[in-house]
Amino acid sequence: MKYLIFLLFFWLLWALPAFSAEYVSSSLKEKDIAWFDAAKDPFRVYGVFVPDREQPYYYRVPEYVGKKISPVFSMLAHHTAGGRVRFATDSPYIAVHAEEWEGIPRTNLTLTFSNGFDVYSGKNYAGTIMPPEISYDGFDGILYLGEGHRAVTLNLPRYAGLKTLYIGLKKGSRLERAQDYKTEKPLVFYGSSITQGECASRPGNTYEDIISRNLDADYINLGFSGNAFGEQAVCDYIAGLDMTAFILDYDHNAPDPEFLKNTHYNVYKTVRRAHRDLPIILVSRPNPVITEDVRARFDIINQTYKRAKNEGDKNVYIVPGYEFMKGFGSDCWTVDNVHPNDLGMVLMAKRLQGVLKPIVKGDK
Repeated sequence: MKYLIFLLFFWLLWALPAFSAEYVSSSLKEKDIAWFDAAKDPFRVYGVFVPDREQPYYYRVPEYVGKKISPVFSMLAHHTAGGRVRFATDSPYIAVHAEEWEGIPRTNLTLTFSNGFDVYSGKNYAGTIMPPEISYDGFDGILYLGEGHRAVTLNLPRYAGLKTLYIGLKKGSRLERAQDYKTEKPLVFYGSSITQGECASRPGNTYEDIISRNLDADYINLGFSGNAFGEQAVCDYIAGLDMTAFILDYDHNAPDPEFLKNTHYNVYKTVRRAHRDLPIILVSRPNPVITEDVRARFDIINQTYKRAKNEGDKNVYIVPGYEFMKGFGSDCWTVDNVHPNDLGMVLMAKRLQGVLKPIVKGDK
């Protein structure tokens, strides 16, 4: 009997909700905050893995994959690009305590984007919680939402790692699990810094997040700034994922057309072998100006597409990246002459959403 009571005691500890007394803020004026570990129920974390014994931080790709590629890839895999926390509450405010690490300060990134947390009430943007400066000592922030019960989505930082995340709500507020995405099997995006989200103004403004909100679909961001080279270890990892569709877009990181030619079909084929009927969307670099290099790269991607079609693939699609900004030019391409701004992200989302919407709805 004593043994059973002992087991029951530890089971109850394990089964307790996310409430934690481990953290008490001394910097926020609100003193009635109940703090919860975002990695525990009823919170649901999407797009990233939560801390565990092997990796005590949030991460996008397991460490064993990064070790096969490079230290820089591993560092980027610690960034929480595409990570989201969803829950429902009637708390009049949302507070955050975050301990960040391994960020990349850049002059072309806003602090809101690289290190901030976007808050959405339903599908509506409510505000951004951000550190006063880039600091890895931990920071507290709060956003006031007003009265009412709502579903909340918290978009995680795009260019920083995250060791710890506590979410603060007014004591006594309701806290429930948010409704699941209608499309639970994620859309998986693999590509460059543009795929990682650079240079949107804030985490929720990337083209993948826009698509996710519009289609009510989960997604995984496998964008690696300057480090998406179609390595076999990445191909194998992606092939092992259960997904609704795969969007292949690493053209910008291929050093030259010859490199792209030698790797592109293999990335496609590795995933196709593992997923016979998976929709695969091939995307070329989103440059609005069609240079000789842009054309050469698109032709290589088009060769993969034609070869796939000739092999009988009925679920492969191609999107010329130079069509994304058609009619807008530099108005959506003015951050640093490489990365799209918010308008560019909207245009990319609109074009890709046209291909993905029938897939998500099951019409293709």
